[in-house]
Amino acid sequence: MNFRKLLVVSSFVLALLSCKKEIPPVEEDGNKLKNGFLVLNEGLFQLNNSNMSWVDLATGSVNYQIFEERTGRQLGDTGNDMLIYGGKLYVVTSVSSTLEILDAKTLKSIKQLSVVENNTAQQPQNITALNGEIYFSTFGGKVWCVDTATLEVKSKIQVGSNPDKITNDGQYIYVSNSGGLNYPDYDSTVSVIHPVTKTEIKKVTVAANPGEIVVGPDQNIYVITRGNYAEVPAALHRINKQTLEKDTTYAVKALYLINFSNTELVVAYYNSSGNVEVAKFNVSQQQLKTPNFIDLNGITTFYGIQYSSAKNQFYVKDANSYTNSGTLRVYNSSGTFLTSYSVGLNPNKVIYYE
Repeated sequence: MNFRKLLVVSSFVLALLSCKKEIPPVEEDGNKLKNGFLVLNEGLFQLNNSNMSWVDLATGSVNYQIFEERTGRQLGDTGNDMLIYGGKLYVVTSVSSTLEILDAKTLKSIKQLSVVENNTAQQPQNITALNGEIYFSTFGGKVWCVDTATLEVKSKIQVGSNPDKITNDGQYIYVSNSGGLNYPDYDSTVSVIHPVTKTEIKKVTVAANPGEIVVGPDQNIYVITRGNYAEVPAALHRINKQTLEKDTTYAVKALYLINFSNTELVVAYYNSSGNVEVAKFNVSQQQLKTPNFIDLNGITTFYGIQYSSAKNQFYVKDANSYTNSGTLRVYNSSGTFLTSYSVGLNPNKVIYYE
């Protein structure tokens, strides 16, 4: 969830408060999803209007109510992340504090897990999967682990303040502790979790307000710190895989980070003019290459970028001022614009179905 977005929506709230007619669930499995994009849309904070859009590549049509049609209910408030693992689709909603578990092909509901502890919503943020288990960060200060066979919570691992993004390299799980709800006292660490012992084995200090985190093609860990959005700028850091210590900081005001190829990351960042730009980052040369790799002209509100290795395409998400239907813009692996689709409010995550 974008913290600054919350300030924009207050004047828009009353206009959207209307009751939606409940849609009856599909009696059978329905058509299996294939040849398209499933888009998770955050919706607007505290309006309970997160949803999913299905982009059918065969027809070019967009179904804006695929979740409601397949489950007979609404998704909830602030859809933050989703992934497919072991034939199931896992979706976290932050304000509603739920983990949705769906059949990945049909979106038939399997289970909804309440992410609440001591009668307090824990606000799940981001998901990763490893060794038959799902791990997701929660703003409550813990990483929850769910067994994908039993679909029960296996453990809750204490980490830092308001843990945000999460990833793994097959050996350890890494979570960025943002401290985002404690402004101006942000956290500045990345927690390293051992998946066998289910414990935090180390905290790595990077800088204020860690966010995006990925395992690079060199197997080192790259993390973006967002600073305080004022005199402390955003930056990009590298955590050495062998020592589990930060060894490099790059003067790049980074926003989003993608592991793109065997030698490169793709970084969205603020350039010297204060505009968002997308470039490649060569991990061997340790520097930005190919500036303006993807032309962002025409983007109203840049809201993130993803890469699909299966489709070999980039997806740039445009939130359109946060209060209009978002746009998904598709680019090929060379950064050339291909097409765009109108999706839902504040598109957050995209999954391609073959």
